[in-house]
Amino acid sequence: MLPENFSELAEASTASSETQTPSSSPAAFESLELRRAAEVVYDILREKILSCELRPGRRLDVGEISRQLGISRTPVKDALQRLSAQDLIKIHSRKGTFVTEVTPVDVKETFQVRAALEGKACELVSGRLNESQLGNLRDLNGKMWAPELSIVEHAELNNEFHRLIVQFSENRRLLSTYEELNAHLQIARVRYRSSNWRDQRTNIVREHQAVVDAIAEDRGSDAKRLMELHIEASMTRLIEGISESSV
Repeated sequence: MLPENFSELAEASTASSETQTPSSSPAAFESLELRRAAEVVYDILREKILSCELRPGRRLDVGEISRQLGISRTPVKDALQRLSAQDLIKIHSRKGTFVTEVTPVDVKETFQVRAALEGKACELVSGRLNESQLGNLRDLNGKMWAPELSIVEHAELNNEFHRLIVQFSENRRLLSTYEELNAHLQIARVRYRSSNWRDQRTNIVREHQAVVDAIAEDRGSDAKRLMELHIEASMTRLIEGISESSV
């Protein structure tokens, strides 16, 4: 069975249907309604995949999802196609649809691309961020110290810290590529967390702070190098977590 709160979609996906559509163009409004439903299904499934509520390897059944949501199969299929394009799920014509497994090779390749993307972002934002933007980065980094933090919350804060740096570059293509690429790493961080992940926060926060300081002081080359070193260290920590979980 899928998580019970999937049923929340039913209300969300039909809320706009309360407004009467003009009889002159019902087909256009029907298409918009389907698009809205597919978007909501996509958001819910993606969130549950990233948090590992739907774990890697989990089978997803279109009929079961549509029944629980009280909607047709079409928006569910549309949402799954979008998730497949982002490699968050695998669709096999005869075997079914499954949440994508994340391997050490996937992690390594993704981190290598991330190093290039985020290193460039650091160069672009160096010396250009205002105090509010720098404050946002420092606040996020500081929150990662909270003793009651769960692994999911930690992963979300870490992801937001890195995403903001890329967003502040004001390069839309860079941000779009980063957001699709980083999803697999969030899954891996939650799924294959190391038993001592809390102890690792000291190094993570220190590395983040060094990057922010270099950006604030307009040391673009240093910021790029520090980010690349941080990403390499993060890759090593995560692969060690995957290896530990497989023992």
